[in-house]
Amino acid sequence: MSGTFSSISDGSQLPFSVEKTAAYRNPPAAGSYNVSLPATVGSGLPGGSGTVTISKTGGVRFSGKLGDGTPVTITSTLGAAGSWPFVFAQPARKGHGAEVLVGTISFPPDASENGYGGSLTWYRGPDPTYPSGFATTVSYNSVPK
Repeated sequence: MSGTFSSISDGSQLPFSVEKTAAYRNPPAAGSYNVSLPATVGSGLPGGSGTVTISKTGGVRFSGKLGDGTPVTITSTLGAAGSWPFVFAQPARKGHGAEVLVGTISFPPDASENGYGGSLTWYRGPDPTYPSGFATTVSYNSVPK
């Protein structure tokens, strides 16, 4: 799936692309991981944290919160290459701009021992906390629980 998220308020656009493949059965990365989306020092932007659980049948579940308390829950399937599409989109609501956090998260074969890392693209429309909104890349990292 690919496309563009567009802001109604300011016309800004965020392209995205994710791919879903056949489920990865008995993945070596099966287990639970603590995930950190650290805020970039000095950026004034929120981070976040959560837990990813990968089942032996290739199911993936992320449950966590962004730094401003926004809850995020995503379920998907781990693809044959050991990756899954991370897509979180939320429309604007009172006191909060529309928000999109998107990317492909990959679990290398040694993730169950060493964790994993990468980056996601994060877009948030204007709101009282971020009057200009923001578009940034946020790193993620994890460690096995």
